[in-house]
Amino acid sequence: MRSIVLSVFAACAANVVFGAAQVKSVQVRSEAMAKDVPVTVVLPGDYGKDPAKRYPVIYCFHGCGGDENSYVTSNLCEFVDREKVIFVAPNGAKSSWWIDSPVDPTMKYETFPIKELLPYVDKTYATIPDRAHRVTMGGSMGGHGAAYLALRHRDLFGAVAILYGAVDVRPFPPHYWKLQERFGDKQANRAFWDANMVSELAKDLKNGELSILQIIGTNDSYFLQVNRKFHKQLVKDEIEHVYVEIRGEDKDHSAHNGIFRQMAMPVMLNYLNNFFREGKGRL
Repeated sequence: MRSIVLSVFAACAANVVFGAAQVKSVQVRSEAMAKDVPVTVVLPGDYGKDPAKRYPVIYCFHGCGGDENSYVTSNLCEFVDREKVIFVAPNGAKSSWWIDSPVDPTMKYETFPIKELLPYVDKTYATIPDRAHRVTMGGSMGGHGAAYLALRHRDLFGAVAILYGAVDVRPFPPHYWKLQERFGDKQANRAFWDANMVSELAKDLKNGELSILQIIGTNDSYFLQVNRKFHKQLVKDEIEHVYVEIRGEDKDHSAHNGIFRQMAMPVMLNYLNNFFREGKGRL
């Protein structure tokens, strides 16, 4: 296990041009929800020039209030073009929590990425369709989603990068972030709440089954404590992982916001890229 606390005093690097990366906005049909779901796909600039070349895939899940473009920046596109990966970011209807809701049949946001989006991507693009070349990432609600889907589908994903992730939302009031509208009444549906927390799903995780990176800021007013607790749980269970707390130059550089996300993104992408290269995530 690795536990790292970083002091970061440099501001985020300035944006660069998108370069040759191809950014595509597509609509992927969800029969489970009877609608088309917007998805952003970022491809390397040379994609398609070599018909024999295949690419690993990063699936990215946005946070509450975000959309399929929340993580699509010039720096992300530069990474995709340089490292030759495919980046896929679906729209999660602002507050889906990336689950199949037991109380709202219109919200099938586990079924969509697993049974509809993933087959679409593997059929449409030149992917390497195995868990050694397929990973998840996301922040906040999307951190929950990325870890939730990776833990529940370990046969499909080999690594997850969690940014200020909602690894356990039970300590929070049920009216926060539409939690009750997705998970159901906290008391009446207590069993569902308990069974679908990332921290609970990880309790049967075996060491080496999934490469895990956690990143959290020391001024995160929402999820610092639940991330620390989750980290301690993984240590206790002897699950190798990388845990990073970042103390920035000021509150904004270590809080739950876009500034921190942009600062943490290169760390997340580097970790996942090393997993593709070596079969094990590392910084």
